[in-house]
Amino acid sequence: SEPDPVPLAGEDVLDATPIRNLQQHEGRKRGKERKRAVAALAAKVCSCLASVGWVVLDGLLDAQEAEATRAEMEQLEPHFTPSEIWVGKHAAIGTQVHMPEIRGDKILW
Repeated sequence: SEPDPVPLAGEDVLDATPIRNLQQHEGRKRGKERKRAVAALAAKVCSCLASVGWVVLDGLLDAQEAEATRAEMEQLEPHFTPSEIWVGKHAAIGTQVHMPEIRGDKILW
């Protein structure tokens, strides 16, 4: 069964639109400004990932890019396989086992 949705607080959502806005303006000064903005956002992303394991970047993709990404993922979805864990004491003795209660994600190789 699907987990219950996690309610988002304002501090859980990082604003990525300044990065998009900076990409539209080229130039040396904008390049330095963009690097600082990207570094600051990357630090916040790392902090969120370390503390809660996920991050929301609002404005990273526009609606058209988000739709294209979703369509591509839907095409790839049948090719994902359930993740597995190694059960065994040694590399040569053991097996890969699918245990969704321990690891329920899917991977694409």
